[in-house]
Amino acid sequence: MKNLFLLCGIIFLCGQICAQAPGYIGKKTPITVEGLFFPNLLFKLGSQHPLRLNTRYGASFERVISRQVSVGLSWETLRTKTRYDFDMRTGSAEIEGYAFAFDMKFYTFNRRGNIAPLGPYQKISVFYIPFSMRDQDLQFYPNIQRDLGRYSDLGISLTMGSQRIWQNTYTYHWGIRTGWLLNAFQRETTPETIYLKELGTVRLRGHWGFSFNLGFGILLF
Repeated sequence: MKNLFLLCGIIFLCGQICAQAPGYIGKKTPITVEGLFFPNLLFKLGSQHPLRLNTRYGASFERVISRQVSVGLSWETLRTKTRYDFDMRTGSAEIEGYAFAFDMKFYTFNRRGNIAPLGPYQKISVFYIPFSMRDQDLQFYPNIQRDLGRYSDLGISLTMGSQRIWQNTYTYHWGIRTGWLLNAFQRETTPETIYLKELGTVRLRGHWGFSFNLGFGILLF
């Protein structure tokens, strides 16, 4: 009997996912690639690294669950540099990692009969961010090791944007996003690793905290 209830529940959930969302006449599952652009306002490494426009890249999968709400998963790259100054040891370190997110998007249009979501939207994302640090100047540890450790954090972001549809097949969108890292997962036990985790979090807040987004996608089904 329990197996029968479980089977009925799975069939019901599959039906809800595959059913036509109210207000749409067709596709409701966009997959998107995205570029994120933001000025390098908070960090310089001397004259060889002047103020410039930074870029990140990502991808997302979105599924409409009601006429004005969709849920999705997204991924994007993270790569930047920072300076360290610890116990009279100074140098630069490279930070590299990824951001994996669960997204909820809220569309504000009211017109029915569209093939898929379009118009202004607000998106809330919760990110899991693993990253590693590498010593560029080999000054942090006395044994001249390059690996400065692997760390992880949680982040949240809010995006305000707008989406359009072209030829009932492709999507394009633009938006402005702001985000914040929470300095979670305090598992470090030595003064060096505690310092490096906090340093990486502060740098990624500046790197990841504000961006202009442009994305292009395709409607799958």
